[in-house]
Amino acid sequence: MLNTRMTVKLISGWILLTMCIVGAVSAEPSPTSAPTVANLSPNTIVAGGSGFSVTIAGTNFIGSSLVYFGDTALTTTFVSGTQLTAAVPAQSIAIPHTASVIVSNGTGGHSQAAAFTITPAKQVPAMAGLSPRSATAGSPTLTMMVVGTNFISGATVYFGDTARATTFVSATQLSATLPAASLATAGQVSVRVNNGDGTASTQPAVFTIRPANAAPTVASISPNTAVAGSAGFNMTVTGTNFTSNSTVYFGDTSLVTTFVSATQLTAAVPTAAITKAGQVGVIVTNGSDSHSQAAAFTITPAKQGPTMAGLSPRSATAGSPTLTMMVVGTNFISGATVYFGDTALTTTFASATQLNATVPAASITTVGQVSVRVNNGDGTASTQPAVFTIKPANPAPTVTSISPNTAVAGSAGFTMTVTGTNFTSNSTVYFGDTSLVTTFVSATQLTAAVPVSAITKTGHVGVIVTNGSDNHSQAAAFTITPAKQGPTMSGLSPRGATAGSPTVTMMVVGTNFISGATVYFGDTALVTTFVSATQLNATVPAASITIAGQVSVRVNNGDGTASTPPAVFTIRPANPAPTVTSISPNTAVAGSAGFTMTITGTNFTSNSTVYFGETSLVTTFVSATQLTAPVPASAIATARTASVIVTNGSDSHSLAAPFAVTINRPAITDINPDTAVAGSGGFTITVTGVNFTNSCMVAFGNTLLATTFVTSTQLTAVVPTAALAHAGQVNITISNGAGLGSKQIVAFTITMPASQVIYVPGKAGSVNSDGLYALSLVTPSTALDMSTPVSLTLQNPATTDAGGNPVPAVAVYQTGSVSLAQTTIIEGNGTSFIAYQFQTQTMTFRIVPLANNQYNVLVAAGGLDLSTVNPTAPVVITVTVGGQTFTAQVQPSVVTR
Repeated sequence: MLNTRMTVKLISGWILLTMCIVGAVSAEPSPTSAPTVANLSPNTIVAGGSGFSVTIAGTNFIGSSLVYFGDTALTTTFVSGTQLTAAVPAQSIAIPHTASVIVSNGTGGHSQAAAFTITPAKQVPAMAGLSPRSATAGSPTLTMMVVGTNFISGATVYFGDTARATTFVSATQLSATLPAASLATAGQVSVRVNNGDGTASTQPAVFTIRPANAAPTVASISPNTAVAGSAGFNMTVTGTNFTSNSTVYFGDTSLVTTFVSATQLTAAVPTAAITKAGQVGVIVTNGSDSHSQAAAFTITPAKQGPTMAGLSPRSATAGSPTLTMMVVGTNFISGATVYFGDTALTTTFASATQLNATVPAASITTVGQVSVRVNNGDGTASTQPAVFTIKPANPAPTVTSISPNTAVAGSAGFTMTVTGTNFTSNSTVYFGDTSLVTTFVSATQLTAAVPVSAITKTGHVGVIVTNGSDNHSQAAAFTITPAKQGPTMSGLSPRGATAGSPTVTMMVVGTNFISGATVYFGDTALVTTFVSATQLNATVPAASITIAGQVSVRVNNGDGTASTPPAVFTIRPANPAPTVTSISPNTAVAGSAGFTMTITGTNFTSNSTVYFGETSLVTTFVSATQLTAPVPASAIATARTASVIVTNGSDSHSLAAPFAVTINRPAITDINPDTAVAGSGGFTITVTGVNFTNSCMVAFGNTLLATTFVTSTQLTAVVPTAALAHAGQVNITISNGAGLGSKQIVAFTITMPASQVIYVPGKAGSVNSDGLYALSLVTPSTALDMSTPVSLTLQNPATTDAGGNPVPAVAVYQTGSVSLAQTTIIEGNGTSFIAYQFQTQTMTFRIVPLANNQYNVLVAAGGLDLSTVNPTAPVVITVTVGGQTFTAQVQPSVVTR
């Protein structure tokens, strides 16, 4: 029986309805209700990024719900019965693949799997070869094949500085047309590839234009195709102008060649040359670098059969209804079929790594194990079947703790203690997919031997217990941490000094440095400062730099690891070292054009060379106090601080002068429009300013808008209707996609429309500034369940007028069944509080939790049609929340504001 008592009073312009609930029951889902997953946000990410938080929407979530990302149990935060958040670590998205996300309620079952896609990162094109790689001066127009990796549609081949007509063949091949005019003069021409997406090859290839002479030609090759990984073979090449000096090239590999005649050669192609699928150019050279055009040889891929990596779910209880089983693995193709024992299942192709198959209820009636396999329908099938277990209905084991729960990758095997419930003598502990030798201690404890082979790789592993029938527990997380890594050195700065120099500070760069590491100069430990994992600074005293020669430098981390190949510091015979007093210019904007730098100093010679970072520049000697050097655009492509030094050829060099490569931060000068009415439709906003780029995004508060780049001084963006729901001020900012946002914030104002409100006049109270009334609920026995639907009704009850005539009930407002969203409310004095809120253009309904199971219910009416309200009758406010109903009444008046 539920008892409720209620009082009404006014608190600071709010109507306070006090209700007491005795014996309320929590609405948390039954522990037997399995969770479901409706969607993930986000549901895709680029491989190799940092960890992130994923939001899971669904039903039947509880406080102990646990999210699994593949086989990895995530740190999970319960938000409500319909929402969880979970932290996905960086190692779970290191490589591209499709991961399954499920929610487990422990013994309450688990959800179906939702797919999360990890996409590959953008890759830079690289060139492996040209075919042909040369031509004779005066040759007619020809087609050059460029082979390499990471080519994309739209890529352009540059011949010297000229873009040539380019055809995209595949990610490993482009063809480009070289007009006769570009082949007129003998010499060497650099060839490079630009993908047109901001990436380009860094190492150019060289095309040679030879002086005119008789070149060999290739008419045909036999055979002209082979399967990748097959045995080597002899190739017959037919053509013209062959000589006893002719050599056949298979790509960049010269073959053992036999001269048969001026029109025929034979050559041995080794197995090593045909290990990878793709196209290879076959050419003939006559020793003088006079060579034929290329003939295409095709290496076809060996047909790959499907493999299975897992099932989800991998078991069910006998008598279960029809279910959808997700099969994950590799090399699946459209048309593949999943077999459940000998039965072909209705199968949906999701991707090359995922199939979904329907297992009918009739196949899940008998307890036992069923083999699952995949047939691609092209003559290939999985060789190792997976096992689906049909369990009898009995209590599942649970795992409450494991000890230990962490180990270092590559360390020795150990014995793990598993504590929980419902263990039997048939229980088996699984470490990931590996079953361990398990010892039954009691119904609440097992021990299991974890072998060395199970902890070779870092990451998280799920530990579960099965009771022989595959009736299994939820997973407990075991962490394998990376093994200790020793330091490595990649360079010193300075890397030398003149004998007799004063004390110097030497920068050591490399990897895996730790705090407490020591730099050794020969056998002398130097005073060392830890800067980062890639940099140490060490003080070399003058007494260590008195004698010319070479000194080995090494790093000891002090944790038992040290660098193995030492670096060399050169102490030069005394001679004047160059000095740099100034550089002009000393700054540039990232992505700007190359320029000529003037270096002023002392002790410059005709052998002096200017270094911009690690890049040596073409240097012009002007005088002993001045040098000039061109800095290419490639050296200032990205923001950084580069060191400029001068060396005199004998490794005597100056101190470094800093050169700053900067990025211009975008700035906003105006927005149009700068105001809108709350609840109005979406629109396009124009943002004016400076330093805009095509990667800039307009942010409306915390929301990134769909943005169009117009010019470097103008952007347009679409503001959606949903962003204009509430009155107030919203900050407009700009992000340029490079980690730098606009310097200032511009405010956009959302105004409140005119509205009608209900209020209580006189001593009964009055409306506050936004027409809100407060009704206080007191529930001493239990808290209200905010995850359940809530309803609100405002109604004139039936009554009689002054003449005694009946007046029927009038419905003022009714929400129906709605859900509340958790919101942070900030009052005018800066005070903030948590509330659960439902809001439309005509009604705001808010529940604010207080202490000791007390709640404020806030009701605000604006813009309601009150033409039918009976001003002589009270308005009855009815609230249904957490399965309980509360009422209060107020005497209304109507005002327009």
